[in-house]
Amino acid sequence: MKLSFLTLIIVVFFFATAQSFSQDNIEHIRNVLERDPYGVTPDIEIQGNYAYIAEEHHGLRIVDISNPQLPIEVGRLDAEVYGISLEIRDHYVLLVAMGGLLTIDIEDPESPVIVNTYELHANCPFANIILDDTIAYVKTIMLEERVDFIEEPLKILDISNILEPEEISIIENDDDFMFGKPGLAVHNNILFDGNYYYDISNPQEPELISHLLWPSISDFEIIDNILYCTSHFNEQFRIFDINDIENPRLLFSTHIIMGGMGIVIKEELAYIAWSKMGIMVFDISEPENSHRIAQFNRLEWVSDYWDDDFGAYDIELEGDLAYIQTIDKGLRIVSISNIEEMHEISKLDGRAFVNDFVFSDDEIFIASGTYQNWGYVEGGLYVMQTENPVNPELIGAKFESKIYEKISKSGDKLFLNGYAHRSPTSLDVFDVSDPESPQLEATTEPFPRLGDIQILDNFMLTNYQNENVHYLAIFDVSDTDSIRLLNEIPTMSEIHAFDRDANRVCLANAEAGLRVFDLTNPEHFVFLGLLNLGDIAIDVKIYEDYAIVACLEEGVKFVDISNPEAAQVVNTYQPESNIIGLELHEDFVFLLEENNMIEVLNISDVNNPELLGIAETNAEPTKVAVNGQILYVAQGLYDPDSDGPSSLGIYDCHGLLDVDNSTVILPGDCSLIDAFPNPFNSSLKINYTLPHYTNFRLSVFNINGKEVSVLGSGYKNSGDHFAQWNAPQSPSGLYFLKLEAENTVPIQRRIVLVR
Repeated sequence: MKLSFLTLIIVVFFFATAQSFSQDNIEHIRNVLERDPYGVTPDIEIQGNYAYIAEEHHGLRIVDISNPQLPIEVGRLDAEVYGISLEIRDHYVLLVAMGGLLTIDIEDPESPVIVNTYELHANCPFANIILDDTIAYVKTIMLEERVDFIEEPLKILDISNILEPEEISIIENDDDFMFGKPGLAVHNNILFDGNYYYDISNPQEPELISHLLWPSISDFEIIDNILYCTSHFNEQFRIFDINDIENPRLLFSTHIIMGGMGIVIKEELAYIAWSKMGIMVFDISEPENSHRIAQFNRLEWVSDYWDDDFGAYDIELEGDLAYIQTIDKGLRIVSISNIEEMHEISKLDGRAFVNDFVFSDDEIFIASGTYQNWGYVEGGLYVMQTENPVNPELIGAKFESKIYEKISKSGDKLFLNGYAHRSPTSLDVFDVSDPESPQLEATTEPFPRLGDIQILDNFMLTNYQNENVHYLAIFDVSDTDSIRLLNEIPTMSEIHAFDRDANRVCLANAEAGLRVFDLTNPEHFVFLGLLNLGDIAIDVKIYEDYAIVACLEEGVKFVDISNPEAAQVVNTYQPESNIIGLELHEDFVFLLEENNMIEVLNISDVNNPELLGIAETNAEPTKVAVNGQILYVAQGLYDPDSDGPSSLGIYDCHGLLDVDNSTVILPGDCSLIDAFPNPFNSSLKINYTLPHYTNFRLSVFNINGKEVSVLGSGYKNSGDHFAQWNAPQSPSGLYFLKLEAENTVPIQRRIVLVR
């Protein structure tokens, strides 16, 4: 399985040598687990093992659901196309987006390609599309001056040539207001457009049959001349007998608080995407006596005020599973095998916050979590296989209603500090002997407020606050069912961070400065020394006989602690901006800075630290770690007013650090396997192979040697790949495909365009 997963962003550093490290060497690859605070996801379609999701800001997301317990995003259309509604035909997605109807080739789900754009109104926050054989019906709701919602004429398009939709007629009605997804359905040559019914036996000349006078219908299902419809705006679920289409007869009507959106009928049950809650299920075996029999409230709380950020927009059923698309909170997969006990089995979040992580061989364990609206807490433990860091695989997950801030590992045990809304922290212990199925083994009694945690064999070193007193503490964790405090010592001020070596622990003790203790006996702390730095100490790392201290205003201070009683500053380094924290790897220190930057220093000579380079991250870096030649960066703190992403960035540090050479990228041969059809008249498909993860460029040149199109570029994983060239504006003639990659011989192939 490939993960394009939550709230992670893959980025790559590629450096030839440590001396050549610079910002110019950095290239953004793609997104994996990101936070998107405004990612509205109003439509979903299921086809085979994939879920296709229309989403604002990302347009189209493609999710592998072959294992519903671990949905994996494998493809994304990252252009700002603002996806609103979609339908699937063969290996194409027709996506209604702000500005147009996009035809997207999904033959390769990992690389969706826009092959045509049909112009629509540029500002349509609500829309719907349905297909009927070779006809597409497209309805958009225009937002005028950020105030008024105006219903646009319904467009009827001939899609017999799906690459070139052609308008054959339009339908206008008298409705001037619509909120939410406009309802559309086709049944027996009848088009149901909201509360209007049209005879479309001749799509070029649709004729109005009747008017239901029930505006703002969100979704339809029609079974055996019975129409089931929802209205978000009117907060209704209604059932009509439409055997006499000119005189539809109301069979059933009920109020749904906060309204219903999508609807699906299955085995005499109606499943409704319950806008502000989750799923509502009705028994419709006798339509006139329909009644609610179950509901699934994912939020597990009730408020007098509801926020649109909690919106179940669409629902699809596949077997015993319901796939719910929500506003902001992403894809939810719910088991409906027993409707009285519906439960969520997995999710692919619209938000994810990487707070901390730890390595074990080729696995990375990620502590995640954030506050959602109204203080709602959502978090979890994610396990990823990073043998191939370009395409990490999600292999396990455990979701909890907690924010996990820190994580540490000892053997097969993971220790995470987490807290729920308005609750103190607790220590959760997971058994990860099977990384694909982490199990919560124990939860301690609540702590006042845990900070960092480090596991030392059978001991846990941590800091916490109780009322206004700050403590450094050590616990016996040999028996996870009975974790007990061995020793604690109050400190003069807040402990922002600590670090330890074989027998020493250094505290970044805020305004008190640097404090050093002997840890030889875990049950007894021995105070060794204190140094007032004249600044607030926010982070510390031990390097040989030096403490590297990050200070709030005065940068990095190198402190000689060979004699802790007489500790002294021997050097100071002032970074580009204020430091958030620092990390150490061998002779290299990474300075995490608040302007989304990382500075890398060689400190083999603390009296003369050497700046190797500066890198920009996608959000505020909060932690870095090196595993082999790969640098991992947790990017972004939770800020409810921030629009920026939180993620885990993955960087290739080949050539920058003196690390294990097992992951050295080796040269090889690349090839163009095929280009077809050739000759071609408008669209050409290209298969090509890359021998390893590399920086490549696939382009088209004319006979004069001028580059006319770039079909792909940047870093890409090894293996077979697919590209497409659409050349509607290019003249007939001879062209050349050229494939270039690092450490390989460029390959060319002749192609012929014939009009």
